[in-house]
Amino acid sequence: MNPQAILVDGVPTEIRPMGEDYVVGEDPAEAGIEYAIKCWPGKNEPGVWPNPPIAAYFRKIMKAYGASAITAWQGKSLVGFLPFMPVNCGMPEMLFCVVAPVDAQPSVESIQAAEAIPFEQLSPKVLKVQCASVAWNKDMYRKGIGTVMARYLVEWARENGWERIQGWTFGNPDIDDAYRWLPSIEFWEKADFQRGKARVFDPDSPHTNKPGFDFSIELTA
Repeated sequence: MNPQAILVDGVPTEIRPMGEDYVVGEDPAEAGIEYAIKCWPGKNEPGVWPNPPIAAYFRKIMKAYGASAITAWQGKSLVGFLPFMPVNCGMPEMLFCVVAPVDAQPSVESIQAAEAIPFEQLSPKVLKVQCASVAWNKDMYRKGIGTVMARYLVEWARENGWERIQGWTFGNPDIDDAYRWLPSIEFWEKADFQRGKARVFDPDSPHTNKPGFDFSIELTA
């Protein structure tokens, strides 16, 4: 699928799958790029992005399935990021954007030792999404970057043979700074996802015992 060019405040911005032009987990200065976004843990808290387990996971998923995120670029500046995870693909389950300290993730060693199931053997072929980030230091909120990335993901997934994209979001993602990178259910509905049942993410955790919604989109007729 070809990149999509849009204008954001008059600045050319390119939407495309994350590939070799984005060196996951490398020193951005050495890679010649700028990380203008920040995911976990929140706008006002320190953190490392991407952290070592997530970087190792991205590398394995890109190798197995061609991409692990949709990105938005302004030149060499990464200004938008929408990651996704294949469901039941043989890789360890990762925690994206919901109070996920590094030591709560699978180890880098376990991720590197795992083998992703070949795409043709996946059944069903389902992607999971949860978060979407745009540049936190460039005043790019509510400029449409996230919606364009979500719609691009739908078309990319359909074109590459995926059957469904699904996820969950808090009913009020701004309830806590740690959840700032979880879009609202209305965000996903703008990209033609369908709202599902209301439920809490994890009723046993004080961090995630909050109301939200399942959402999904079917990619096959």
